[in-house]
Amino acid sequence: MTAIANDSFNKLEAHQRIPRMISDFQTVTELADAKTQLTELRDVLVAHFAEEEEAGGFFDELRDVQPGNVPKIKELVEEHGTLLGQADSLRADLDSGTLEGLQPRIVELCEALREHHKCEHQLFLDSYLVDHGEGC
Repeated sequence: MTAIANDSFNKLEAHQRIPRMISDFQTVTELADAKTQLTELRDVLVAHFAEEEEAGGFFDELRDVQPGNVPKIKELVEEHGTLLGQADSLRADLDSGTLEGLQPRIVELCEALREHHKCEHQLFLDSYLVDHGEGC
């Protein structure tokens, strides 16, 4: 496998792994597991968001394909910071709270992450699969 193909495969694998990690975290039943899973999920998200935002990354590609994507891309980048802030706050509270007491916030974070993922996926589809009337 070439270096470029390997890099693309690794990014795709990480992108597919995130929804599984979110589901696992949302259904966690032990406080210690919740702490571990949230820490791992956050680490994966940090790397994933950085790859999307880096020069020549996912967002640059979508901007190049469809310049009209710029406002939505800016919104998604801002959400990265918000989502990581939610994860950090929840992680800190897991040290002093109970899993049952924090379950609504776990669900809220997981739903926000799923919605963000869905919006990124839709932007990708709209960028590549929608006819923008530019001819052949």
